[in-house]
Amino acid sequence: MAAPETVDKQLAHSRACGVPATFARMALGTQERQRLAELETFQQRIQHLHGLVERFAAERQDLEPHVTALRRAFNRLKMELAGAGFDSMSQLCASLDTAAKRSGSKPFKTRILRDGVGSLRMQIDVEQRSVRAMEEKPHVEKEAKEE
Repeated sequence: MAAPETVDKQLAHSRACGVPATFARMALGTQERQRLAELETFQQRIQHLHGLVERFAAERQDLEPHVTALRRAFNRLKMELAGAGFDSMSQLCASLDTAAKRSGSKPFKTRILRDGVGSLRMQIDVEQRSVRAMEEKPHVEKEAKEE
């Protein structure tokens, strides 16, 4: 086991690199840390989208500014997800953008947007778990070989 000073230095270095503290205590490689930091950024963007959808749902009269903000946020996230290699989430953002711009009843639109943002959030969580599981697997194999 690493000395407490070493763990503290690693934690301080991880914080300086922008890795959230919850991930810094794990023994992750550079690629896994970057991937988790990227996923954390996407999670924050999805949280922002959730707020926009809830503002849209709460508005009673002038919906157009909210629809414009939603479409802009969905398009931006779609491009970023496609650039990061998350094609299925990028396609989901494109379909949510289309749903936001189409006419229809407000409750129906709100339900579609809420479900879509929930699906994005779930997919990000699954990706984070898979990155952590990929990193834990070699450690388990090493421990099994040592015994």
